[in-house]
Amino acid sequence: MKKSKKILFYAHNHTNYGATKSLLDLVFEFNQLKDCKVSIIITGPGDIAEILEAKNIEYHILNHKKWVYNKKIYDDKKSVIISKLWLFKNILERNLYNLSVLGRHLSLVRRINPSLIYVNTSVAPIGLICGFLLRKKTVWHLRETINNELTFSFFDSHYFIFKYFLKNVDLAIYNSYYLLNFYKAAKYPNSKVCYIGFHDYSSIKVYNSNFGNTKIRLGMVGRLCEQKGQLEIIKELSKLETDRFEVHLYGDGSPIYVKLLSDVVKNNNVVLHGFEKEIENIYTNIDFLVSNAKNESFGRVLIEANLFSKPVIALNSGASSELVEDGTNGFKYNDLHMFQLVLKKINKFSEKEYNNLCTSSRKHAVDNYSIHQSFKCIQNSISNILE
Repeated sequence: MKKSKKILFYAHNHTNYGATKSLLDLVFEFNQLKDCKVSIIITGPGDIAEILEAKNIEYHILNHKKWVYNKKIYDDKKSVIISKLWLFKNILERNLYNLSVLGRHLSLVRRINPSLIYVNTSVAPIGLICGFLLRKKTVWHLRETINNELTFSFFDSHYFIFKYFLKNVDLAIYNSYYLLNFYKAAKYPNSKVCYIGFHDYSSIKVYNSNFGNTKIRLGMVGRLCEQKGQLEIIKELSKLETDRFEVHLYGDGSPIYVKLLSDVVKNNNVVLHGFEKEIENIYTNIDFLVSNAKNESFGRVLIEANLFSKPVIALNSGASSELVEDGTNGFKYNDLHMFQLVLKKINKFSEKEYNNLCTSSRKHAVDNYSIHQSFKCIQNSISNILE
């Protein structure tokens, strides 16, 4: 990267979670480079602002709206007319708000005068618009699927504009090959796949020393919703002839889905923990991570579990197909019948077999999904467009 380059990062929220958590890791890495200055725009005060202040990193607070709506909420309206009116109101409010703050965003970007704008999400457009209007080099990091019927959310009311940016932005980075192919973007020369990188939790090596004689704790981490499929797993476990498996659910979600879960949680083999901020408290209290999510664009929790030496059992869908290697860092299943076969297999594991799989899982994550590898992939790609 050439000398005295400044990168302006656009976040789509102000909480240290998910995509924004990954963005902060990237900001910190670029901030360590001698030939690079960083600045970040966040949508409001909160834990991200506190973290940036502690790191002495320049940041600005300026809100903007996403350009997507929740398809599930849209479909749940009582009539077609009510749904259409809700959608029209949703689109109008978001457009008018973004239009009202666009001038302030343009003014701020001009004042910062970055060499490059880095937009961190698929679901918010204003950083892309500023880059286009001010003719700044722009990187778009796509982290979510848009207009995906199987994820029940994130539907874009301006998809033709979305596709325009997808094709014409200087660099589009995708979390996975699944996401690249989902957008049919492999044909675009501006496309690059860079997996998310993770810190090495080298001090955390947790095994279950009594694995062969205790309950097997299956953890499910993430939003409680239909797309994540927690309810399917609980119902499937009730069909087993053994009560050795115990399910631990970490996360929150819509009241309706949580109520459905609560109605089936009537025994000691399912525990609802709610949202847990400290991930160490999750992965040190489970034996396997189960992911029944459909069409995930990456699957951050899979790698997190592996770094804590926990194997994963994942639905063979979306990016999970790329992240899980059978017998190396866990197991994949194509349907619920195959899921039951996996459970029967691990139920026969000896302590040695389980611990070997734990060791292999951690090695797989450390070798393939480090912060350094992810950063180098992104840094090299950015350097190419700044030359």
